[in-house]
Amino acid sequence: MDNLVRGIVLPDWIALRSETHSEVSAVSSSIESLSYKQLEIEVSHAAGRLLSLIKKNSRPIASLTKNGVDFVIALHSTIRILRPLLPLNTRLTVNELIWQLRHAEVEYLLFDESNKVVAEQLAAICEVELIQISELRDKSSSPVSGSRAELLPTDPLAIVFTSGTTGNPKATVLSHRNFYWSAVASEANIGVNDNDRWLACMPLFHVGGLSILVRSAIYGTSVVIHENFNENLVNIALNSGDVTLLSVVPTMLERILSTQPTKLKYPNTIRAVLLGGGPATPELIRRGQLQGLPLLQTYGLTEVTSQVATVPISSAFERAGSAGLPLLAATVRLDRGDGAEPTLGEAGQILVKGATVTSGYLQENTAVSDKIKKGWLHTGDLAIRDDMEFLTIQGRSDDLIVTGGENVHPTEVEQIVESYPGVLEAAVVGLDDAEWGKKIASVVVVEANSTIVEEELTSYVRDHIAGYKVPRIWLISSDPLPRTASGKLKRYAVVEFLFNY
Repeated sequence: MDNLVRGIVLPDWIALRSETHSEVSAVSSSIESLSYKQLEIEVSHAAGRLLSLIKKNSRPIASLTKNGVDFVIALHSTIRILRPLLPLNTRLTVNELIWQLRHAEVEYLLFDESNKVVAEQLAAICEVELIQISELRDKSSSPVSGSRAELLPTDPLAIVFTSGTTGNPKATVLSHRNFYWSAVASEANIGVNDNDRWLACMPLFHVGGLSILVRSAIYGTSVVIHENFNENLVNIALNSGDVTLLSVVPTMLERILSTQPTKLKYPNTIRAVLLGGGPATPELIRRGQLQGLPLLQTYGLTEVTSQVATVPISSAFERAGSAGLPLLAATVRLDRGDGAEPTLGEAGQILVKGATVTSGYLQENTAVSDKIKKGWLHTGDLAIRDDMEFLTIQGRSDDLIVTGGENVHPTEVEQIVESYPGVLEAAVVGLDDAEWGKKIASVVVVEANSTIVEEELTSYVRDHIAGYKVPRIWLISSDPLPRTASGKLKRYAVVEFLFNY
């Protein structure tokens, strides 16, 4: 274990757990369930098959796969043959996927039956070689044992594209060391129980979903995979008492709570629900907590292998709305823009340094030098810190709206708007204005058959914040806001929509 702590080598976790936790359920879905011993057999044969099909180089192997056991086998078999996995977002268009494959110089694409048509289109255009995942499971190839594997901590485990909320996504290189220390940091915050079963209902191609798979293998605990997010199925799983951990974004939480009878409390077998992917109102968090969900707001990003800060369990209720404290593996400081620390309550950009921070991006040395300086990742996210070191996210620095010389943080306004009865979600942006530089505009999503009008919202918001922060343009809609697969708001798409409206 000394070697693990010092970071000299890391083991093949599936091979190790097949020896130490052989009969423990490693992964289950609605279709199948595999113990660690069974998963080791699948992975060893899949790795053998891959070696017989691919050239020897260090380029990433891409996957276009829905949530399921096949994805888990793809991940761990590429780890075993020392090739990083590049999980593609199955919700992207063919043109977007073409750009990503070419950007990462991918030669091989793993796919499942549900993505066969798109995979064949990509192969015809990008000249990637296709490997259907079912081929990896036929047990015809000689198995590749991982029992003596030694993974170098700095070697890439995965290449994960960022969400691309402000432009082209970046291919973030995440190492074995990054994922290991992310697991250690999470354990230090919420602990690990032998009977833990982590429900993965968010996309596994996103760093949040990918982290669940790797952490659980490191811990020797179980993952329960849902193919898609369905609030009714999530509630069935939670109420069954068979799930102890869950990760969701605010829109998912809202849908889960809306389908759970308000008088029915969730069982105390649920140890923690990590809530990330964007800001959540204190009202939403307390609503879930009062129904028995131990909700822990968390702040993270792809470049830091998921979590940076999380509210401790002991502070969950009174700190509703806060992003919590930095986790074990991350050192966090705030920069007000001139290199100095902001005062208490003053916003500054979040800078992160530590063992979970990426070494950089594929093909973008210039971007790395701009974003990672002297080991500090400049996140572009703004936060304030209180006297107990708790962080509260204020939005992104490039989302900041300057109107008439005053700074407006969209997140602050959005939280006020979303606290109005009948409002489901809101987006606040700045539109060009000849007189003020920017004028505040908001798209508000309301409940079906709502009678909310602009005057009500204007009056309500004006009672809670300064007049210059109140939106001057309102668009009330019943259509959901544009978001990435990880639940982050596509603010640029909101601006485009309002501009063309």
